[in-house]
Amino acid sequence: MEVDFSLGFNVVTGETGAGKSLIVNAIDILLGGHLDVEMLRDSSSPLLISAIFDRDNNDVKIARSYNNKKSTYYIDDKKTSISDLLDKVSSFIQFQKQHDSNKLLKSSKHIELLDNYAIESSDLLEIQKLYLKYVQSDKEYKDAINSESEYKNKLELYRYQLEELNAIELNEVEQISINNKYKVCINAKNILDIIDSYSKNNEMSDISPLKSIQKFSKSLSVYSNIDKDILESVSRLNGIIAELEDINSDMY
Repeated sequence: MEVDFSLGFNVVTGETGAGKSLIVNAIDILLGGHLDVEMLRDSSSPLLISAIFDRDNNDVKIARSYNNKKSTYYIDDKKTSISDLLDKVSSFIQFQKQHDSNKLLKSSKHIELLDNYAIESSDLLEIQKLYLKYVQSDKEYKDAINSESEYKNKLELYRYQLEELNAIELNEVEQISINNKYKVCINAKNILDIIDSYSKNNEMSDISPLKSIQKFSKSLSVYSNIDKDILESVSRLNGIIAELEDINSDMY
């Protein structure tokens, strides 16, 4: 069946069973409406419904095929999804069913109806862009206000801390001492890494400086009774060993 609608208002009339509902149902099915298999005379044969719409003096061909319980949609002979099809044609095709007027009772649809009838699509797009820009600007403004409040709080805190420090009236020696302790604090990680590396080296007998000196002192002490200089060197080595052991104890 082929139907050629004329420009303007069209009325379909006819006796019962003439096929009026068939035309309406075909348009509904074309736009994603429910397809009941009982509508088909031969469900084993493929079904194809297509229509050509005039969109700003350009033809837009829409089609839906049904075969083996599977529907496929096309726009200008290119396969597409039902969501993309409806998104493209919604601006120039409106299919109203018997109870569609119930949408007027839904407040969520009111702005959509007003936009469709009161504003050109290009103007609506521009308004949407301006609104999004307004939302972004409003967010930036509120962030700036919050940041100002946060900075004011920090400024008050820093002023209070500065007043507290000035009230202490430290002398030069005390200031140097505190400054050195501060430097130790900010370099604490590096200092701990160095100490940790030294500790690990002492725990490994093959590279431990303390154990190496102990071994050297023990070997040399065998000959300390035959030479005064050797005895003095061993004594100095034992002093170094004692110092290293004290350092290890202080570090841990």
